[in-house]
Amino acid sequence: MGEQNSQAELTKRQVKKTYRLKGPRRTEQDAYSSGRFDLALSLAESLKDTLHCEEQLHAQPVEPLIRVDNSGLVSDLPAAWAQWAQGWKYVDCLRVAEPAGIDRVQEPVDLPLAFPLDDRSDLRREIRVASIEPASGELREVPSQVYELRRRKDSQHCRLVFFADVPANGEAAYLLFHGNPP
Repeated sequence: MGEQNSQAELTKRQVKKTYRLKGPRRTEQDAYSSGRFDLALSLAESLKDTLHCEEQLHAQPVEPLIRVDNSGLVSDLPAAWAQWAQGWKYVDCLRVAEPAGIDRVQEPVDLPLAFPLDDRSDLRREIRVASIEPASGELREVPSQVYELRRRKDSQHCRLVFFADVPANGEAAYLLFHGNPP
C-alpha cells in the first residue's frame, strides 16, 4: 500500500513538471520571481537554442552557387599539386573576380555549396582551400571555415568562407579540395 502511494505521489510530481514544461515562459517567470536568476538565464538560453534549431529545420535552403557534382580528380592534377593534395580525392577550381577596381587583400568570400552524399562524411574536416601562387604556381593552404551544414535529399549543403587576395579588376584562382574520408 505504501509503495502505491509513493508511485501515485511520483506520478503527480511528473504530471506537474510536465505541465510546467509546456509553458516555458511561465517557468522562466517563476524562476525570475523567486530570485533564481541562474535558472531563469539557463531556461532563457535553452529556449533560445531551441528556437535557433527550429529556425534551421524550417528554413528554406539557400540555392548553392556551386554544385560539386562533376569535380575533377586530384590524381589528374599536375604532379606537384597532386602531391600537395595527397589524401583528397576531388578538386574544383574557384575563380574570384574583383570588378570594382579595388585591390582586395584578405577579403572574406562566403559561398553556399552542395555536395553529393556519396563518400563525404564530414565536410568540416574534409574541405580545404588552396591558392595558386601567381609567381611560382605553387599551392598554399588558405584558412577556411565550413558552417551551416544541412542534408537535403541526396546532397549535403554547407557554407564555406575563406579569405581571398584579388587584384583590382582582376581574378584569382583557388582550388577547393574535398573527399578526404577518414
